[in-house]
Amino acid sequence: LSHSGFTDKLTDPITWKDFVDGDMTPQEVSGAAYGHGTGVAGVIMQVAPKVKIMPIRALGPDGSGDVSNVAAAIIWAVDNKANVINLSLGSTSYIATLQTALEYAAIKGVSIVASAGNSGDQNVTYPAANMVGNTVYQKLAIGVGSVSSGDRKSSFSNYGSNLEMVAPGEQIHTLYPGNQRTAWSGTSFAAPMVAGSLALVYAQNYGGYPTHQLPGVANDISILNPGYALGSGRLNVLNLIVKTVK
Repeated sequence: LSHSGFTDKLTDPITWKDFVDGDMTPQEVSGAAYGHGTGVAGVIMQVAPKVKIMPIRALGPDGSGDVSNVAAAIIWAVDNKANVINLSLGSTSYIATLQTALEYAAIKGVSIVASAGNSGDQNVTYPAANMVGNTVYQKLAIGVGSVSSGDRKSSFSNYGSNLEMVAPGEQIHTLYPGNQRTAWSGTSFAAPMVAGSLALVYAQNYGGYPTHQLPGVANDISILNPGYALGSGRLNVLNLIVKTVK
């Protein structure tokens, strides 16, 4: 929270929440996933430099946690006037409690972006997939996979017919705790590319856009990725802005 990169970039502290420790200081000091949230937020700020980040912690320092905390975090963010929610997390199972929170966000006009998962297979994680069995339940989150700087599917990135698009997710330079910078890889860092882009759209539209439907805003990279379903292709920020700004 004290990283110099976040100076003047965070919302009012009364909107912060730590659902893991049950306090208003959403940060940790160690763990296998230490710095993950800092890195994700840093990506969003690079795409949308004037964005305000609302710090909310829903998972523990090893990256795992109670899904009820994730659902509560979504509702908290919506109630505190978030426009875009980035979920660089996922589960292999459909979860009704989380679905209810996603529906609440949709009703309030809040866009949700979710990472597709890093197992390198066709099992896009939930809520990026929004699946019940093999049937699309209700698409409420924009599922994002990862590609390299050369538009090739990242070896770790999940893919499939229920993926919306992909974005750069390899060796993404961003912030790290201790007032440092580092490079991260994963669909967790592709998703905030899209979330940051949606923040730009909201800034231009003064009220948002039905961002669960984003036709024609990505570059078709299928010729470079035969055999992989990568949604509409690789995010094109300019196309997104041009096609969605009113």
